[in-house]
Amino acid sequence: MNVESKSMSKRLVKTCDYCRLRKVKCDKEYPCATCKKKGRQCTIGQGQSVPSGAMKRTIEQDIESLKAKIRRLEPDSTPKESIRISYSTLENKSEKETVNLYRDYRKVTVKGKIGQHCYGPFSWVTLMTSDPALHHAWEFIGANGKEAILGGESFSEESLKSYDSTKHELLSGLVLPDPLSRDPFIPLDSKILSLLPNQKVIWTLIRRFFKEVYPYVPLIDERDFRRDIERIIDEESFELTPILELQMEGQVDVAIIGILLVILRLSYLSYFSNDLALNDSSNIASRGSKSLELKFILENPISLSFIQLAQKCLDEFNIFERSNVTVLQLALLLRTYRHLAPEEQDGLDGGGSMVLTATLVSMASNLGLSRDPDDSMTKRECNLFRKLAVHMKSLDATECVSCGTPSCVSRRYIDINCPSYELDNSNLIDTEYEKEIISSYMQSGMVFRHLVDFYDAVVDLQNSIQIEDLEERLAELKEVLSADAMGDLPQSLANTFKIKSYLLGQQLILTIHFLMVIHYDSKQMYSKSAIFIKETLKLIKLTIIPTLQTIIENQLNNMSMLSTAPVLQTIAIKTLVILCSLLLRTNLSLQVEDGEHVEKRKLLVLFSVALRDSCVDLLELVSIFTTRYYYFWRIIRGWNGLLKICFAKEFYEPLKKDPKNFRLNFTSHDIQEVLPYFYKSTEASISTHIDVSAAIAAKIPNIMSTFITEIDLSKFWRLLKRDAKTNDTMKRLQKTSGNMEDGKAKIDIDFLSDFYSDFLQDPL
Repeated sequence: MNVESKSMSKRLVKTCDYCRLRKVKCDKEYPCATCKKKGRQCTIGQGQSVPSGAMKRTIEQDIESLKAKIRRLEPDSTPKESIRISYSTLENKSEKETVNLYRDYRKVTVKGKIGQHCYGPFSWVTLMTSDPALHHAWEFIGANGKEAILGGESFSEESLKSYDSTKHELLSGLVLPDPLSRDPFIPLDSKILSLLPNQKVIWTLIRRFFKEVYPYVPLIDERDFRRDIERIIDEESFELTPILELQMEGQVDVAIIGILLVILRLSYLSYFSNDLALNDSSNIASRGSKSLELKFILENPISLSFIQLAQKCLDEFNIFERSNVTVLQLALLLRTYRHLAPEEQDGLDGGGSMVLTATLVSMASNLGLSRDPDDSMTKRECNLFRKLAVHMKSLDATECVSCGTPSCVSRRYIDINCPSYELDNSNLIDTEYEKEIISSYMQSGMVFRHLVDFYDAVVDLQNSIQIEDLEERLAELKEVLSADAMGDLPQSLANTFKIKSYLLGQQLILTIHFLMVIHYDSKQMYSKSAIFIKETLKLIKLTIIPTLQTIIENQLNNMSMLSTAPVLQTIAIKTLVILCSLLLRTNLSLQVEDGEHVEKRKLLVLFSVALRDSCVDLLELVSIFTTRYYYFWRIIRGWNGLLKICFAKEFYEPLKKDPKNFRLNFTSHDIQEVLPYFYKSTEASISTHIDVSAAIAAKIPNIMSTFITEIDLSKFWRLLKRDAKTNDTMKRLQKTSGNMEDGKAKIDIDFLSDFYSDFLQDPL
């Protein structure tokens, strides 16, 4: 080290750029230990934020470092500690083992009256149909239907007509559309004028948007938007003055009104809690300004008609021809609304999200949003363009990681920088709030970058990935997520973004693990499959379920929960898919296990009970969302019925003939290894330390009625979706949920103890 370097090491006391970006501990030496290990240049930035140029250089250096690491890998390289530790006990391989998760997946296509939808390899639908046990359950439901399995008839359309949903609409914020908004003979501007509330409601909700909602949809400039609305409607006023006329000067103003309609609806939803009692205006007794504002807004509902008319505004433009930024902003707001809104959230089932995202990316590219803005734009315009690009990339990455769909954004053709904060580039009037939002974006962006890198390497139709490389990348992703752990969940913007990226990463790892289980089962390599099953259960019980419990029990503020709910849905349903698959396999193993192996049968019973209880715990945990979120209701409704099938003995009869592909290929040692995740015991022979009869005695509660009082949710959601297109992917599961008349699921599950007792020789 030369004299200059020695003096530099004495002066450096700050964390280096790379460690700060990755949010890992830096030893503050020059160069630091992390940079030495990664073989990268150690640099110290100036100020509290990293300039866009430094960020770009850091990313490029990371890429080169990863490429160098891949080139250094030799055929006899020693695996790092991860899942591969267990591989040392398995057979030696003469050549590198590979897997292609995209080419090998079982394609699932659902055809409707006007088209079809193909699900990606990471979709829960694909996971369910690719797993042999769940695929058989899927076919069993379709072949037998609700009547053959449970009996009973669902309510009729006549009972639906007599059902008054007004109270639940107001408590949930899901006010049904006004028939006037669907009348084809009324001009669009007349519909909008009749729908708009008074000025106090409008400007209160606009103010709310830029204070609470904007960080999650930072797609417009506050000054420009306020100026346009004042021109079209009237100057800002908090009087109860009705809107009598719309001063629209050109076609672009139609898009601006559409943006206003979406903003009013999103701001209205941001007031609502999942605890319906808090949404009852009659319960608000406080005279504080916030309480009075909440009471006022709750008494002036913004219905679903606002979104219908916003879509009509977008339909006024041919987005497949030339477009402009305002139309793109409206389209992107509508796409984001459908991702977040309780009555929509098409991300779980796929919906049209992939198609619409691809259209938006193409529009943005034609408008030049794929390249960093030049000096011809103002600093505020440059910052807004960067926010639009980052938001689209985030939507695309979320869709890819959740469903395994092809990416619509190619980084080969994009060089737009991340948003940055300067004194004169803020898109908000409150510049300090703008600074906080930019900082939060930067923190979550690093995790998203790792997710996209992992996804690009793993999902490749043309090129398979070596198992060792897959393990290496899984280990690196786990390290990144571990460094980005959520901690004590403080109420902050940065933490909300962190929650979303953290959950996305964990559900991606969960999906890969289960796909590897299916992969090795198909090759009858059950010892390797068992390794991934154990890793999957460890992830579910020690990380995913505790994390979901922490998030839900902490009850993030209303907008944070609205933003996080789609990711919660995805990870919850994938966890249920895996738990139910293992439960079906375990219950089949109980029926085909040699009767002389009493100890093994007891272990299987304990494992089955543990899986059953984990399913119930998870269903109970997310059931609080069912009163406001359509897809959460469908999850509860479908999986409550699927649990019933897990204990229907007639379901297993055809599987007994050839159980090899359907049973749980676990040894007694394997079961004992995973049971401590459920029973919190470290004993070697866990079955001798747990009361088997007490474990069996617990009954599955009536999940559907846990958070239902006098509200008949089934009727409400049927009423809400009556005129919508039917999605067939959940139909079969919904058929197993029983009769929902009077708001209760009439499912008799008392036979569960008998199911277990039949497979134990010793008295319980």
